[in-house]
Amino acid sequence: MVAPPPPSDVSAGPVKDKPFKVIIVGGGVAGLALAHCLEKANVDYILLEKGVIAPTWGTSISMHPNGCRILDQIGALDEVEKYCVPMNRFFNRGPDGHPFVYDYFFKSVLERTGYTTLTLERRLFLKALYDTLEHRERVHEHQRVAAVVERKDSVAVVMQDGSEHVGDLVVGADGVHSLCRELMWKKANETIEGYISAAEKRSKQCGGVLANNYLQDNADADILCTAMKTTYVAIIANVPQMPGLGPNDMHATSFDKVSFLVLCQPDTIYLAAHFKLPHRGAVPLA
Repeated sequence: MVAPPPPSDVSAGPVKDKPFKVIIVGGGVAGLALAHCLEKANVDYILLEKGVIAPTWGTSISMHPNGCRILDQIGALDEVEKYCVPMNRFFNRGPDGHPFVYDYFFKSVLERTGYTTLTLERRLFLKALYDTLEHRERVHEHQRVAAVVERKDSVAVVMQDGSEHVGDLVVGADGVHSLCRELMWKKANETIEGYISAAEKRSKQCGGVLANNYLQDNADADILCTAMKTTYVAIIANVPQMPGLGPNDMHATSFDKVSFLVLCQPDTIYLAAHFKLPHRGAVPLA
């Protein structure tokens, strides 16, 4: 008869004397939301943003009931609601501008889900996420990442000024032009040669460009692009509120290959013009 193995000693082996730490690269929606989640889980973190939190560029952002539920869970919903009025009526219009659908759509959504739809300036949304963090001292602006170095029992994020932050996990939340993704691709190819091919990372087959306010077919243009594909391009803007559109209504107007979305708030109108590309294109690097 073979004796059973002795019970494992959970105390055996090296034990870290420091708590688990996450390094978040990027202070946009994803990075700030993750910071909230880590605080709720009592996990140490540091957030590094290359610019400033809540920059002035950008237009609007809309949070639908699924997003509002998350904001409620992390304790940021009340702060976000200070900067906007819940959306009210929905108008779907034809090319002549006359509505063929008109109802209190957002009220119905609220009754079914318990949450409404919020539209506000992106800058204010980011500000609300930042202001409701418990440990805002862990958020650092003007921190540009130069490299990520894996070590035996830790990982270090090296900044362009030569300083470094050491933790256990790095999360890249630095947007579509992500340096962290580039570094991960490089690390993957160092580990397995050719694992991420150049064709996968890059594509020169852009479907079209917006020039002179018209979509021009430019399928052969020699433009360096990422492999992220798209079939639409959009122009976004915000303008002062104007009579006749409602203080908090949504208007969608559809044409052939073109549509307009207008989101109203008491002081501002956020609008987007969407154009169908003549070919499936790629998202440019810059």
